[in-house]
Amino acid sequence: MLALIYVAMTAKPLSLRRLLMLFVVTLVLANAVFGLLHEKHASNAALVAAAAMAFVMWSMPLMVLARHGILYRGLPIGTLDRASGFVRWTYVFALTLVVVLALRELIDASRQITLAELTQLTSIGGLASVALVRGFSALNQCSSRSVPRL
Repeated sequence: MLALIYVAMTAKPLSLRRLLMLFVVTLVLANAVFGLLHEKHASNAALVAAAAMAFVMWSMPLMVLARHGILYRGLPIGTLDRASGFVRWTYVFALTLVVVLALRELIDASRQITLAELTQLTSIGGLASVALVRGFSALNQCSSRSVPRL
C-alpha cells in the first residue's frame, strides 16, 4: 500500500487515470483491512478512506501553491506542470466553483442553498472554468508568438 502511494505521489504527470487507480486500489485494500478489523460499516469506511486518499493526492499541487504563496509571497512557475491537462481543468473548475459559492453566500447569507441552486451554481462554475482555461490558453499562444518589429 505504501509503495502504491509512493508511486502515485511521484507520478509525473498526475493524471486522472492514476488518481482513479489509486482510488480503486485503496478502496479494495481498505475494505479488506476494515473487514479484518470487524468494522461495522467496512464498505462505507473504505469508501471514505479511498475518497480521502484520492482527494489528498489531487490537491497536493494546490497545497504546494498555497504553501509557496504564504511563505514566499509568490507562486512557483512550474508547480502545476506535474498535473495533466484534465487535472488542471478540474483545479480551475473547483476554484471557480468555490468563488461562485462564496460570492453567493456573501450576497444572500440568510437562506440555505437548495439542490437545484447548487446544480445551477455548479454549471456556472463549469462554464466559467472552461472560459478561464480557453482564455489562459489563448494568452499563452499570443505570448509565445514572436512579433516582428517594423
